Amino acid sequence: MKKNISKKLLAIDLDGTLLTDDKEISEVNLNGLKKAVENNTTIAIVTGRELFSALTIIEKYDFDYYLICYNGALIMDLKKNEEIFLQNMNMEDVKKIVDFCIKEEYPIHIFGETYWGVTGINQAVEDFVKAHDIEPNIVKDTREIEDMEIINLVGVGDVDKVEEFIVKNQIDVSFTNSVPNTIDIMAKDVTKGSGLKILADKLKFKREEIISIGNYYNDIDMFKVSNIGVAIGNSPEEVKNHADYITIKSNNDNGVLEAIEKYIL
Repeated sequence: MKKNISKKLLAIDLDGTLLTDDKEISEVNLNGLKKAVENNTTIAIVTGRELFSALTIIEKYDFDYYLICYNGALIMDLKKNEEIFLQNMNMEDVKKIVDFCIKEEYPIHIFGETYWGVTGINQAVEDFVKAHDIEPNIVKDTREIEDMEIINLVGVGDVDKVEEFIVKNQIDVSFTNSVPNTIDIMAKDVTKGSGLKILADKLKFKREEIISIGNYYNDIDMFKVSNIGVAIGNSPEEVKNHADYITIKSNNDNGVLEAIEKYIL
């Protein structure tokens, strides 16, 4: 039986887990995070969000934890404002996928650390503009991005066509779903689990000292490298099936605190 341990690395997803549906963190959960740190726990926020999107949350709550974003492709030490790890995509893979999306008139998002491009405008793009107060670069030709360092690609809506193209053409990338009806595409072997493993190794945490909390399919890889994987109560059944514990409470009523109280406090 898995048991509580002293020194711990706690990895927590943002959307659908730590964040409510209104994209807020409750005072109850914030207090739980504070108490966890006081109980010899190192916290890592692990998200599929891009860096600047994740920072809108990080800066709002003045977190100085570790941050793993782009589903494992970038790791930051927020206290030192230092980059620990970065894995960009292979440009030939990027160009193949973006070329396909341009031809299909499919608006895929193209992200670097500070770059945001799209191959077209749809409601998802407009929502992103509104949420982050930033305008995208409209990419009409892959020559516009071929000299850039691209970390990931994100499609929203009708994602099956993109996935089918990747599989059919044997493009050597990693892809997952971070929220419903999206596809997140990263370099080969990049997952939340790989990012968490890299951070744990750097900080000298053993597998039995890692606890992870998440709610969606991209969190399953995080569970696999953890001693204890916790699925929030609002998770899909497949995600729950991969977890060691399922919270009774959802992301809207402090499911994260439930996990912290069970395994840390």
